[in-house]
Amino acid sequence: MNKFLILLFSLTTTYSAKAQITRPEEFHSKYKLAKVMMMGRHHVRSGAITNREHRVTPHEWHQWEVEEGNLTQRGALLEEQMGIFFNLWLSKEQLLGFSDPSSADSVHIYANSMERTIETGRNFAKGLMPGKDLQVVYNTSVEMGKMDPVFNTVSSKTSDVLKKKANAEIDLLCGEGGLREAISQLEQDAEVMADIIDMTSSTGCLEANACSFHFDNPYISLSRNAMPKIQGGNLYTAQLVSGNLILQYYDMPESAGHIFGHEITEEQLYTIGRVKDLWCHWSMSYHSVGTDICHLFLEKMRKEITNPVNKIIYLVGHDSTIAGLTGALEMDEYTLPATPECKTPLGGKIVVEVWQDENKQQYVALNYVYQSAQQILGLDQLSLSHPPMMVPLSLNKLEQNADGLYPFEQFMGLLNNAIDAYDTLDEYLPNDVNLDRKVDMLDVVDIILYLKGIPFKHFVSSVADINKDGSVTEMDVHSLISKVAEP
Repeated sequence: MNKFLILLFSLTTTYSAKAQITRPEEFHSKYKLAKVMMMGRHHVRSGAITNREHRVTPHEWHQWEVEEGNLTQRGALLEEQMGIFFNLWLSKEQLLGFSDPSSADSVHIYANSMERTIETGRNFAKGLMPGKDLQVVYNTSVEMGKMDPVFNTVSSKTSDVLKKKANAEIDLLCGEGGLREAISQLEQDAEVMADIIDMTSSTGCLEANACSFHFDNPYISLSRNAMPKIQGGNLYTAQLVSGNLILQYYDMPESAGHIFGHEITEEQLYTIGRVKDLWCHWSMSYHSVGTDICHLFLEKMRKEITNPVNKIIYLVGHDSTIAGLTGALEMDEYTLPATPECKTPLGGKIVVEVWQDENKQQYVALNYVYQSAQQILGLDQLSLSHPPMMVPLSLNKLEQNADGLYPFEQFMGLLNNAIDAYDTLDEYLPNDVNLDRKVDMLDVVDIILYLKGIPFKHFVSSVADINKDGSVTEMDVHSLISKVAEP
């Protein structure tokens, strides 16, 4: 995509974002904003450079002014601007009012027990209600710098059943060609990154012939008490490099447009960002694993959104939190424009808006709110006339009404189902031969392929034994056709 098309796309999406914030009078004549819940990622932090990143480039990495992994001054200022914007928007919607002394009591900010998430919450609070000294709550029983279980997106279930489900869901998530084809495309993005970091002159290349990024035989790694990871070749190293390059780029505005002395285009910047962001997305943004790793986070969401005192809720976590959440709730695929992190940008928030009509019926809208790359680099002051990006999100399992809203009870049903599904992650859906969580003619096709000896990806013979006679035969094909045909 050339620069003109990128600019045109950015202008178009900025207009769409503005239109979402300033809803028409007709909408406001029907609905009043009753509650807002945000699930966000911390803002710009310092890098965490390991030996892996040192060995892939001959260049010296940026020296941050704060300790490794902490929120930077830029990140703090940017998050305060997000708080200022939400102050203006929520005041306009009459959900936040300084004349009401109880307003601060209706705000609940809960952060992971890490400096960068706590400070993100504090700076957001500073912008949201200046001078009110809003408190950021975090788990004080967890050692600072360790993961609060609510935000700890590690696998707790690693059975063979779950692994088979995960592989089937990843291939569906990645689209035509499945994971292997998607990773092959990502490898091409990594080649661009390798040129920018001069990988062929690195220590790793000179000493170990590791002169390029190669993502051989990709697979999902699920291990108990570890974060789910797509592995293969040096893919994990590549995503680490990608993430740290974006952090470095944002923290060096005086060198904007350059990385390690190379002039880079906006398209190249977005190519670099995709390596980390799509890796994270494909590692965690599907139903079974998202339901597992976000189980406690989903319970926290339910607790806070149903608390009658809370009007404004902000849960501050990480990119893995957002990735797992989108999978658990089965959000439709989305790509965020005007940012190199197209799935989980720094400082971005999934915002659940709860609207109420004149009959006290409640409805939900979902949006991703984040600052564009240019807003981050420029430390832009946000306002209703210069808002952050806002991209509508949709839920695969629910239908919107004519105003683009979901009934609140249906949204809560979806959330409850995701929480309840945790207990059955190690079980098969009866007759779901291809593990796509529904029983249809595609399952029949897989049995036929199996009987003909034609290779295909996902199949569990015990599930394909429809009539339970101990073997998979043509009788199972007929039995499943009958079941699929049942009303």
